Amino acid sequence: MRDQFPGYYPPTAEEMARLWDTGIVALDANALLNVYRYTRSTRDDFLSLLSSFGDRLWLPRQAAQEFHENRLKVMSDLLSAPTVILDGVTKAKNVFSESTGQFRYHPELDATALRKEFADALAPLVGRLEDVKRDADGQAAHSPLADQLLDRITNLFRGKIGGGFEEQDLETIYKEGVDRYSRRIPPGYKDAEKPEPRRYGDLVIWKEILRKAAESSMPMILVTDDRKEDWWWEHQGKTIGPRVELVTEFAAQAGQRIHLYSPEAFLRVANERDKSSVSSNSIDEAEGLARQEQERARAALEATLAAIEMERGQLAAQLASGQVLTSDAAKNLRHLIAQIDEEDYRGESTTVRLRDRLKGVTSQEEELEVLPRLRREMYLAQERSERRAELTARLERTSVDGRLNEARSSELLERMANLDVQARDLARTLRQFRLSGAQSPDDEAARPN
Repeated sequence: MRDQFPGYYPPTAEEMARLWDTGIVALDANALLNVYRYTRSTRDDFLSLLSSFGDRLWLPRQAAQEFHENRLKVMSDLLSAPTVILDGVTKAKNVFSESTGQFRYHPELDATALRKEFADALAPLVGRLEDVKRDADGQAAHSPLADQLLDRITNLFRGKIGGGFEEQDLETIYKEGVDRYSRRIPPGYKDAEKPEPRRYGDLVIWKEILRKAAESSMPMILVTDDRKEDWWWEHQGKTIGPRVELVTEFAAQAGQRIHLYSPEAFLRVANERDKSSVSSNSIDEAEGLARQEQERARAALEATLAAIEMERGQLAAQLASGQVLTSDAAKNLRHLIAQIDEEDYRGESTTVRLRDRLKGVTSQEEELEVLPRLRREMYLAQERSERRAELTARLERTSVDGRLNEARSSELLERMANLDVQARDLARTLRQFRLSGAQSPDDEAARPN
């Protein structure tokens, strides 16, 4: 059964040995961008480990493209960190000053002394942050192209970049992506909300990986910092290993095994297999960065979910208040107006008939019979006119054209349905975050059978 369903089984010891000893080692853009976030020692350990694989090291062209597109933003975020933290320290000092200011006259507390003690305690921290900020400002003043780390990465991957795809082949991949994403076939469907063609970036990387595997007939290790479910097989909040579909598709294309590692697990397992002299500090730092990024991703998901729920509430309020009518409501209003018009037509005929009859009245008794009926018909005609005007105003209140109103309501209902899907998806992802904590995506899968 293992041969027919390889994705459901972790690599055997023999398969793991082939992966590490003879397999291609590929990276995605996020794993490579993490090098900028590491301290110098961890950065050296990680790049030295990659260098140890020699010609087996490889970078898909799409991953290289994304690395270059996002490098400056990562650098900018890192350079701005001291300023952001110093702003936080300043706010903390202001809050502390305001708090002590409320108790300037206190038998046991000297507000002035407390503020001085607080400032003295913060002084070393502020000094260190200001030193880092000066260094960051100095780096920012130079051209971002004068980047020694970029030179080092460029030399490391010289001659080891994938060939990419022609425009016609990319269009074919994008069309296939539409079908795959609609059926939630990994990878990439979690990026379906991104603009085109960026939403297909992961799929393009995957297609290049499959082509490389088919050409080389070699197993592959993919080091990825993508934590989404369209790369990882998850069960009850626990990550089991790579998505079954990915392992199966890779085996069908190349007849080989693929295995995925997060950067921190890649460092740890490499050290366990005596592939490098990665320090424990480097492993701890990589794991700490992973936890930090997971927490940041979780906070971003919670903020997005809150924004979605707020927007949905606003849309629902618009529909409920009549600011925008649903198609059925608009259709019902037009039906009621048509009924009034029909009743008005019949009422007008009755009024004309009664008026004609009143002209020929010859007795007071007959007049007393016809006149009240005529007055009642005229009263009902006035009621119908007012009711029709009210319904027409309601129908046209949000749009001069009722058809535009229907289109707007349909858009709102469709948007609400999409928001519901997004909210359920985000809520499921958040539940997985809470269940899994900071578990590395491949803790279990890294252990061979």
